[in-house]
Formats: sequence, C-alpha cells, structure tokens
Amino acid sequence: MVLGSFGLPAAYPERILPALKRSGPVGALIDRIKQRRWCSESPAPFLTIMQNTDKQPKKHEKPIQKLFNHRHGGATRGFAATAQAQTTVFSENFESYAPGANELAPWSDTSPPLLNASLTIGAGAGAGGSQGLLWKGDFTPSTWHGWMQGQLGYGGPSYGGTAPSGNTSLNLSDYTLSFDMAIPSGTTLGNLQLNIQGWADPAYGGAMTETGGHNIPTGTVGVGTGFQTISVNLGTWAAGSGFNPASGTYQFQWQVNGWELGGGGSNGEKIVIDNVFMTMAVPEPSSLALIGIGARACSGCVARIVKTRTERPF
Repeated sequence: MVLGSFGLPAAYPERILPALKRSGPVGALIDRIKQRRWCSESPAPFLTIMQNTDKQPKKHEKPIQKLFNHRHGGATRGFAATAQAQTTVFSENFESYAPGANELAPWSDTSPPLLNASLTIGAGAGAGGSQGLLWKGDFTPSTWHGWMQGQLGYGGPSYGGTAPSGNTSLNLSDYTLSFDMAIPSGTTLGNLQLNIQGWADPAYGGAMTETGGHNIPTGTVGVGTGFQTISVNLGTWAAGSGFNPASGTYQFQWQVNGWELGGGGSNGEKIVIDNVFMTMAVPEPSSLALIGIGARACSGCVARIVKTRTERPF
C-alpha cells in the first residue's frame, strides 16, 4: 500500500524522515533510504514509500528464491530457448561401391508374379548422374506381391562403409534421417520401409539395438519428376524402439514392398535413393556463449540479493 509520493528537492528527505515513524517495515525502509540515499538528484525527484514490501512467499518458494524469480525470471527464461545447429554424423552417397554391385538380400521375396527383380548400385542413376541404390522389377499390376530388401552396414574399415562419428547424444529426437529419392518409371510408392540397426562399438561390437521396420512416407515422390528430399526425425519415427543412436556401427535395411506400389505395381518399376544423411542437433556456439553470460549474470544477481538481505534486511 502506498503511503505517500512526494516531489521534493534532494535535501528534503533529511528533514522529513525524522518525523516519520521508525518502527515496523516502514521504519526499516526509511532507514535504508537514508543510508543508501535512494533520492534522485534531479530537480523533481520522487520518493515512494511502500508498506508491507515483504509479501509472504508462495509455499514452494523461499524468500530469496521468490525475489529472484520476480526480478530476474525473464532473463532466465530468455536463455532457456537456444538455437540449434545440425552436425552430420553419418553420410552415404554410394560412390565408394563398384558400379552394378548386387545389394539384394537373399531373403527377399522375389518369387512370381514379381519378375526380373534386382537391387544394385546403379551407375548414373543417382542425383546429378551419380551412383545410387536402384530397385528394378516387373510387378504384375493388382497382385500386390513381392518385396526387395537391401542390407548395407557401416562398421568402419574392413566392415562395410565409414562408421558413424560424433553421434554422442542418446536422445532420439536430436537425430534426423534424410535421403534423396526418385522414381524414374513405374508407379508411386506409398511408403519405403526401413530398419536401422546399431551396435554399441565399431566393427559390429557390443550390444545390438534396432528401430524395427518402420514406414517412411514417400507418396509425394512423383514418377519421372526427379529427386525429392525425404526426412524424418527419429524421435517421432522410431519412438519407443530402444534404438541407441550413439552406436558405433550402423546398418540400414531398406525395403520396397509390392503392396505399397500404386495399383500393386507395374512392369518396369524403378526406384532410386541417394545422399543418405544422419544429422544430430547441437547448440550453436553463439547460444552456448549466451547461456554462459546469462548464468554468470544471474549468479551475480543472487549474490547481491543474498548480501543485501543479510546485511540490511527490511
């Protein structure tokens, strides 16, 4: 409750303060005003005396915590939202493979009515005329039959392609998988199936975890329209799978299913993927610097509040 507000010259407080009551919270505030000389030196200063400045804190807050939250909560909330950058922890452009290399897993179901099925490293089939992973087959329309899987592992030298690196976060939501996909001929593919397996250590060492076979929506990729980038966040795509994204070895099981093809498929079906990336979100350096500055500033505020309330409590 405001007791008074006076526009007075700087010297006036010294004359009027002795006449005011010196007991209770008002008196303590007056003493502090005299000691600290909180009066402005401007021609028209304003002195506002507040009664009951120490309101009772909420039950879950200590007095100093309450004061800090009230005065500096905005600063701490500002530092809570930090910008995120992406770092690449795995990539595959299929250029290290021999052109025409067979990648069709022997357990694939290529029995009739699926004919002439193959999964190879297609020279010139990738983005910009590079190499890519190419599915080909004659799917009899309306049969909704057959599936072809390719299993490509990355455990380091002598164990497939380059192993993942820098994938330090255990949080699936920090990871995004992306790849380029095209359908040169045939019909659209509603979903491309993928299972990502991981071994704790390079060279397939340690415990194995996996995402399990999950569909990646690809129905937006048109026939003969070129490459389109598809991306999924592992936190939503593989939620609850138990997959360890910080694994030292990755293995991708890519699978085209006949029942995902429009109309059950067509003769001369061709599907290509290229430029596979796994990225991990990390705070940008500028954000880390801001966090450090904010933390130091806030710690200083706490120290000043503690000192003030210890030496000269209201």
